Amino acid sequence: CGDGRQTRTQRGSQVAQQRGCNLGSCPTSGVTNQDDFQSLWIVGGAEEHGYIESFTPLPGGSFKSETVAKLPIQRDSTIGGTVGGRIYICGGSSGSFGNSVVHNDCFTKLTKYKDQRWEYAPSMPLNTTHAASTVLKRKIYVFGGYMKPVCGYKPKVQVFDHDRQKWSASPSMDPPLQFGGYGCAAAYDSKIFVTGGYFTEDVYTTECKEKETDDELTVSNRKIENYLDYVQFFNTRNGIWSQAPRMQYARRNHGCAIVTYKGRKGLLVAGGYNSKDFFLKSVEFLPLQNRMGTAWNQLTSLDHYRGSRLGVLPTRRLIYVVSGDLDGNGTLVEVLPVSGGSWRTLRKRLLEEKSFSTFVTV
Repeated sequence: CGDGRQTRTQRGSQVAQQRGCNLGSCPTSGVTNQDDFQSLWIVGGAEEHGYIESFTPLPGGSFKSETVAKLPIQRDSTIGGTVGGRIYICGGSSGSFGNSVVHNDCFTKLTKYKDQRWEYAPSMPLNTTHAASTVLKRKIYVFGGYMKPVCGYKPKVQVFDHDRQKWSASPSMDPPLQFGGYGCAAAYDSKIFVTGGYFTEDVYTTECKEKETDDELTVSNRKIENYLDYVQFFNTRNGIWSQAPRMQYARRNHGCAIVTYKGRKGLLVAGGYNSKDFFLKSVEFLPLQNRMGTAWNQLTSLDHYRGSRLGVLPTRRLIYVVSGDLDGNGTLVEVLPVSGGSWRTLRKRLLEEKSFSTFVTV
């Protein structure tokens, strides 16, 4: 037990990325809980070939995992949401890193039938992957993302109306600051919060390239200014964007959720990556209930570094964190009591190791 750092290259490429390697906290037993829970579907991911795992917390702080009917194709970093008992999975990437294809097609099924085959749903306006997304009032909101074609202007927000079965993408919904890709979004009351991400300014210049070399991507990944620490929120009642306090850490590929912590609802962000601190254990909490906090609170750190997209699932007594790493920790599950304290790693693991999956509460 201990911890350290290593440099790794993206599988199938020469793109370098440093990370913290977790040689530390050994698994401990679960924490008591007596709730009934929603499930978290962990959809697809890098080299997962459409695999889906349903994660459901259980009384006593453990959980059960079940497989769900696969997507008909391989996808990672998709957009997902559940509306009216129906799950939608859209966009994302397929193929190997450096030679991937970005998609706009959507698939759907009823969540109560785990073995039911997936059907096609209306396609997104733009080919989009690595975007932040959330659901509010029977609509799926998609913010930023990596889009194809890469260069030139495109609307920053795409919205799917479940009742009308129709997508829209209007420049009038663009935020004051760029989203880039690799961010995370969560909805509270009538507001949607979009946290962190990664953005390079050359997208709107003549220097923009539709496909960068591995060396160019490595240089870009090392620039800390490309990693975002700001938080924007959209008021769906009046259509106005505002700024929330900046996070203490810039981060991309992190997890987020609205949780209740020490009796107060707020926004939690966990894990992620930036080129200064590398893979993160950091967890931050911004109170929202009654009145938004003026600064993020740093909570106890995760046991394990996580930064290849991770899922956060709150319950009445525990906050669960799942997935987020390829190198041995991708099946580990951690929990934090909502009353405070430290994260604990459960002995039980997920069925499959995953990275760049999509996490949808059902």
